[in-house]
Amino acid sequence: MTKKTETIIHLANGGNHSPVNFRKHKDMLLNHPYTNGRLYHIVLTGSEDRRVYRKAVELLCKQLRTNGMPCRYKACYERDKLKRFHKHVFLLIEAKDAHPDTIIHYRKNHWFTEMTGKLGLAFKIAPPQDSMHHVAGKQVNYAYVPKKAGPVLDDCLLWISYLTKVRSKNGVEGQVYTASTNRETKPTLDSLPAALPAATEEIIPLESVKVVSHKVMKNPAADGQSNLESTNYPKQDKTLPMPRLITGQEKTNEGDAMHQLTPAGFNFVAGLYEKAIGARMHLGQIQEYLKANGIMKSIWQVRNDLDSTFCFYGYADSHPMPPPINLAEVDKEISRQYALHLCPSLARRKQTERTHAT
Repeated sequence: MTKKTETIIHLANGGNHSPVNFRKHKDMLLNHPYTNGRLYHIVLTGSEDRRVYRKAVELLCKQLRTNGMPCRYKACYERDKLKRFHKHVFLLIEAKDAHPDTIIHYRKNHWFTEMTGKLGLAFKIAPPQDSMHHVAGKQVNYAYVPKKAGPVLDDCLLWISYLTKVRSKNGVEGQVYTASTNRETKPTLDSLPAALPAATEEIIPLESVKVVSHKVMKNPAADGQSNLESTNYPKQDKTLPMPRLITGQEKTNEGDAMHQLTPAGFNFVAGLYEKAIGARMHLGQIQEYLKANGIMKSIWQVRNDLDSTFCFYGYADSHPMPPPINLAEVDKEISRQYALHLCPSLARRKQTERTHAT
């Protein structure tokens, strides 16, 4: 075992139990196909039977996929004195078209609570602890998994290393690690599109591409950009051309043109929003920042992107735009209108001056 395969979570819990599985777990986050991936950590307890745990995870994945949320997972079994035999599941869910929180929650008389109750299980949703995953200053049950290297992705890779810690593994008999088969919902003839847009190939000159090594520091406390021990990621240089953002135009029933973002376009726009939010911009500043990068959106479109598309709900309310005029200007305008109302001759003279000026 080398230091490159151990994170601070491993070191605090007896080391890395399985470097091979840790690489597989990281691969799920680094190479997923989702445009808006969310990572959940669920702990299932209450049974000594693997089949019960497996059934619960299968039913959960089926429910998510049925509701338009493809998913995949990595899991492990553990045993300790407090939780006894239990299962940790890290679920990666596509949240582009629906919110997983509508299914994964603690509400009584809802599907997830009733399903686990019928199987005799209890569950806990263990949210990410780092404040970088908070939305509008509040902790949420998931972590957004970006596709480009950065502190958010680094922390997700650190978080999933919890599955391969040594602690609580020694008492497990048989297979420790399980995973999904990455099988999404089976397509039907009705679900297949009638036709796909013609593919276009864009040739990028080799000299315009520059790949550099992005080395993460070994000391997480000294480097606020990473929580991993050491990782190398390709970093996109500014000389790369802007990605192709849309697949084309589709006509809605009303005849309006609706642009569909490509995965590369989605990641490009998401990266702009992440930088803007990191700089604590308000809606007007975000609109100008997007415009400077070739993205034209109205204030309401920016707000919709933040609240719905990119899952930063509440950010717009917590970072309101300043008023277009201040109170002194309002008082000045009221005084002017009041003076014109009291002196009609002054109002007529002002109107005459404006007429001659034109």
